[in-house]
Order: sequence, then structure tokens, then C-alpha cells
Amino acid sequence: AFERLNEAVPSSQQENWWRQEEAALKDHVHDPSVMDISEIQLTKAPTVHGIELHLLQTSAASGMHHGAASWLTHGLVIKEVEIMLAISRKAIGPNPSDLK
Repeated sequence: AFERLNEAVPSSQQENWWRQEEAALKDHVHDPSVMDISEIQLTKAPTVHGIELHLLQTSAASGMHHGAASWLTHGLVIKEVEIMLAISRKAIGPNPSDLK
């Protein structure tokens, strides 16, 4: 995986990372905050409600019918229910007992 990532990154970015790492290793004794370059910085995925709001806002702004945004919103709800059902089925196991 590292090799694929390394091959995909331009050499200028690799050099920039090496310079940052060298500077951090040199200065970390005096200023530990320089090691923050090593922390992973990820953005969180949007929530279902955030996506719904975005769809409604973009459909209104673009003049698209509200029906299309509603269909997409319902599709997201269906997908969410599918995931919940799959989790429940996995939790029950292959041989569920009869419920009375």
C-alpha cells in the first residue's frame, strides 16, 4: 500500500514532506508542536441530514424540481434502512430462534 501511495504522490510533494519531517525532527526538542505534521488530518463524512439539506438547497438554487431532491432523499433513507437490516441480520446469526 505504501508503494502505491508513494508512486501516486508527485516528487515535489514528497520533497516537501521530507523537508517538513527533517525540520520537525530537528526542532521537536525545543518545540514539540512541530511534530503535529505527523498527525492524520481527515475530514468527516457528511451526515445523512447534511446531504439531504445540501440536495434541497442545490435543487432550489438550480431550478430543479423538488421531486428529484425528494427521490434522492428517500433513496438515502432506503440505503440507511438496508444497512440497519444487514447489521441486524448479522447480529441474529445464521440460526435465529423462533420468536413467540
